[in-house]
Amino acid sequence: WSAGLNWKADSEDFIREMNVFDRLNVRFSYGHTGNVVTSTSFVPLVTLMGVYSPTGVEYAVINDYGNPALTWERTKSANFGVDFALKGAKLFGTLELYNKHGIDIVGEIDLPRLTGTSLQKFNTAEILNRGVELNLNYELSSKSIDLTWLTKLNFSYNHSKVLSLKRVSNSAASIRVPHFEEGRPVGSIYSYKYLGMNENNIPYLQGIGENTWTFNNVAPSTSDHRDYMVYSGSNQPKVLLGWQNSLYFKGFHLSAFITGEFGHIFRRPTFNYPILTNSKESSILHKDVVQVLDNKATHIPLMPSATETNLQAWGTLAQFLNTTIDKASAIRLQEVNLSYNLPASIMSGIGFSTIKIYCQVSNVGLLWTASKDGLDPRYILNSSSSAATTLVKPPRKYTFGLSFEF
Repeated sequence: WSAGLNWKADSEDFIREMNVFDRLNVRFSYGHTGNVVTSTSFVPLVTLMGVYSPTGVEYAVINDYGNPALTWERTKSANFGVDFALKGAKLFGTLELYNKHGIDIVGEIDLPRLTGTSLQKFNTAEILNRGVELNLNYELSSKSIDLTWLTKLNFSYNHSKVLSLKRVSNSAASIRVPHFEEGRPVGSIYSYKYLGMNENNIPYLQGIGENTWTFNNVAPSTSDHRDYMVYSGSNQPKVLLGWQNSLYFKGFHLSAFITGEFGHIFRRPTFNYPILTNSKESSILHKDVVQVLDNKATHIPLMPSATETNLQAWGTLAQFLNTTIDKASAIRLQEVNLSYNLPASIMSGIGFSTIKIYCQVSNVGLLWTASKDGLDPRYILNSSSSAATTLVKPPRKYTFGLSFEF
């Protein structure tokens, strides 16, 4: 259910006397909504896989162990908005302030393996999202030269906080990846604090208190691994930006769309130490390999000793060092469009009402990134790291066309 109030402020005499607004509308709404969760189930779900050839017996795979206590995710939302248009100037837009209180949000919880699984989804979190959204539109035109410029700016800021959380454990494996954590933003990430190489050429890390431990040791014994790991930030952007510009001149139309994401982090992939068990010539080497082989690396461990046999642990821990965290803020050019409408004088002579020639370039590329290594935080190439989320970058797409109407 929801309820709202709307005030047409531009109808008031004192607003008219200001002679500022052509339109001014103030509104407020409050409501409760529910969301049916489809990523998990009330009952166990299994998939029949056919016949297992070694035994000749049919078998099945458990997709979900089921949660009989599963309920809807609920959200209490309060919104305050202003719609406006300035008098005389062609500037108009909306301003929205929102407060969204999510209850019984579904998330994964670590379970003891004696239950038959290590992870299961439950109604586990209570999350608060507060923010502002601004939409501005402006038009500037000159009839004398038949030129018009339209610009649209969308800006949003969101602050999220997990208010409460049902969590069985804070293991290193669960908190070094994006997760829910009480008192932190959604998508919080922790890292091992890298201290360098010790006198035995073994990477060592910050432990609990003043203690340290190495890549070749067992991790510190604790029920809460936040005791020795460091908070790195959230992978959820705080600020989103969209900016579209259009130019109209004679029959030409040129437009471009730019987006931006700011205020979050990502984990970049690093050198894969276990490949050193193979010949260096035949291995697929990461960008950091030169620094490692030359013993010049500072943000990751140096070349292991020739007698080192624990490279698998080196590879696992190195992926989650605090030095692999990078800023994910970026601005990208999404698309550019150019079209031309043939003049009406030409149309009338050939029997068409309109003919338009157009071209479009989409997925143009990155304009700016805050990454110190110049990486695109959304599309990290050549990553075999389980710590770094790798998405396939969509190819740049070129479209040319001709449209006409009789």
